[in-house]
Amino acid sequence: MGQGIQIPSVEHIKSVKEGKYTFGVRSNHLFLSRRSDGDVEIPATVELSEINGSETFIHANHGAFQLVVQEKGVRSVRIGAEISIYVNPARFFVYDEAGALVASPSPEALRTPLG
Repeated sequence: MGQGIQIPSVEHIKSVKEGKYTFGVRSNHLFLSRRSDGDVEIPATVELSEINGSETFIHANHGAFQLVVQEKGVRSVRIGAEISIYVNPARFFVYDEAGALVASPSPEALRTPLG
């Protein structure tokens, strides 16, 4: 991953050959606090924080990467604030340069809370 973030190899990604890929993750699998030992920290800057009922969507950037965190509850996050976003690589989807899916998390990893 770009800008100094090291992503450990997880089972479903180990078979992916060397090359250029796009990694995707669902917004409800990004968090503002560490949930498991396998979580990776991504430093980011808040671009927008929007409250939608009982959830808060936090739009943030890590360099050229844009992330949206879907947090339960109403959260007050200041635009321009530096935050840490946590993700477990077991939940990554991997796409090749043509946009085809080459690796996806197990259904269990998507259902089960990690940590």
